[in-house]
Amino acid sequence: MKEKIKNVVDYKKIFYYNTSIYDLPSIIKAMSEILLNLYPKSELIEKTIVEFGKKTYSEGVVLLDDNSLIVGSYYKDEETKNLLSASTPYFLTLNDSFIFTKAQPSRQEEENHMVVQRYGKNFVFKQLSLKDDSSPYYLLMLKQDPNINKEDFDCFANLLKEILYS
Repeated sequence: MKEKIKNVVDYKKIFYYNTSIYDLPSIIKAMSEILLNLYPKSELIEKTIVEFGKKTYSEGVVLLDDNSLIVGSYYKDEETKNLLSASTPYFLTLNDSFIFTKAQPSRQEEENHMVVQRYGKNFVFKQLSLKDDSSPYYLLMLKQDPNINKEDFDCFANLLKEILYS
């Protein structure tokens, strides 16, 4: 099948991935890897995420866009990668279920994040609004300490804003 496709189309790069509609993380991973290869700022975003992950003593960091695609990531090891990859769709679904209704308009200004403790670690899921008139990004981190230094986070958000919108 790969050879037939290669013979029919004239593309410089063709990506093949084994995915399944029953394995949502495999689809997210495949689409994200393809887009990261095509998007020219991906290396700079990747380096920024790695530095942020190390600075915050995180075992793993995943940055997602509003379409659930991975914009960049950092993993300490393969186990962390597998754990975050498998849990990402569930955090996005949980986040969607918490979207504020008209019954709670006074709570919309509160900080938009959640912490889940599991396996002796903390999953920290946080929304990033980098620009007022654009869709948010989401940050999923795996770390021992559930707290994120506000100054480190603000610096990270500002760097991402410069990379993505300049």
